[in-house]
Formats: sequence, structure tokens, C-alpha cells
Amino acid sequence: MRLRRPSLVITAVRMPKMDALELIKRIRADVTLTHTPILVLTALAFANDRAQACRAGAHAYISKPTRLLVVRKQVRELLAVRASGTQPLAR
Repeated sequence: MRLRRPSLVITAVRMPKMDALELIKRIRADVTLTHTPILVLTALAFANDRAQACRAGAHAYISKPTRLLVVRKQVRELLAVRASGTQPLAR
């Protein structure tokens, strides 16, 4: 039983047990998490990687290296959109 729902999910593409695409699909399959914004932060910078993540349901995709300011701005935007009750657009 899940006690709290996250306000935002930040994930890498490559992880030990599952990749980000599988994680995003699982989050989107959970009706209680369908509107949770997902930010993918990764070293993969190919356009196809970004497109796959967005098709799976990610709202933002930031390639590393990046400045913390960019990540912070994106997080604030995603949280503001979530608080407004609208669905964020994928970037």
C-alpha cells in the first residue's frame, strides 16, 4: 500500500533493475500516479532517446552535463503545472 504519492519523479535512463522507459510505463499504468510529472535526467543526448522517453510519458528530458539552474527551473515549472491541475507538456 502506497502511503504518499510523489509530487515529481526524477529518474536516470539507465538504472540497475529497470530502465527509465519501464519505470515510466509502470508509473503511467498506476491510476493514482498518471498526473505525476516525470523528469528524465541523463547522459544520453540522442534525439531518439528523448522521443522515446516523451512517448512513454516523461514530461521533460534533460541531457547531462547541465547546470543545476536548468534542472531547478524545470522542476519548478513541472511542480507549478501540477499544482495548477493541468497536465504538463513534454519537452
